[in-house]
Amino acid sequence: MKNIRIPLAAIAAAIFTTTAASAAPVDLSSWTVDGGGNWTTAVDNNSVFQSLNSAPTVFHNGVDSQGLSLAGTITVESTSDNDFIGFVLGYTQGDIIGNLDTDYILVD
Repeated sequence: MKNIRIPLAAIAAAIFTTTAASAAPVDLSSWTVDGGGNWTTAVDNNSVFQSLNSAPTVFHNGVDSQGLSLAGTITVESTSDNDFIGFVLGYTQGDIIGNLDTDYILVD
């Protein structure tokens, strides 16, 4: 086994120079609908509402976001409906409508 010496100052610098990630709202105005949903973005483009009881539908950004951190809130505005709700990882436009090469993860 090889000994590697790292100066204490380098370790301290690595510990104390980490920066806190700040959450910024996502602008949803350029996101795309796939499927038959009725997606409406809020005036500030920071949230979206899907109002139809329909076949599966996806609202996505079309960008490879692998390695990025995302935080948000998902709510259902009903006490009597039984729809599925969730999010997809690795989604590509057209995957929902018969693409035989789909390769994404659905969390619902």
